[in-house]
Amino acid sequence: MHPQKVDLDHCNVNSGDTTWILVSTVFVLGMSPALAFFEAGMLRSKNTLSIISQIFVGNVVLSVMWLVVGYSLSFGTSFLGIIGGLDHIFWLDLPYDKCGRLAANIPAALFALFQMMFATITPLLMTGAYAERLR
Repeated sequence: MHPQKVDLDHCNVNSGDTTWILVSTVFVLGMSPALAFFEAGMLRSKNTLSIISQIFVGNVVLSVMWLVVGYSLSFGTSFLGIIGGLDHIFWLDLPYDKCGRLAANIPAALFALFQMMFATITPLLMTGAYAERLR
């Protein structure tokens, strides 16, 4: 299912939608320390600092990767219908005050930030799967 395309000439940023997505972004950001403490509680105490460090360092690395190329490859203009182009690398030409082509009522940069939260938390869910299994 393809997202609905937005007519950028008649795009209006809705303050209610923008506020809700911003609050939702903060909620998803709060999942990172929650995940770290949850996984730390499931491990032996000697591995607590290790798993918390993995979560927070992973969050930083994945956020930088999303900022550099992740958003552009995920939501950029399609290249052969497989992957996005590099037109928004480093979030260049990403409007902060106007909606983008995939976000009808919120600023495009907020859409990118909201998607970044899920792009960072999802791979970190796997850290608990191999904790205390590697020697």
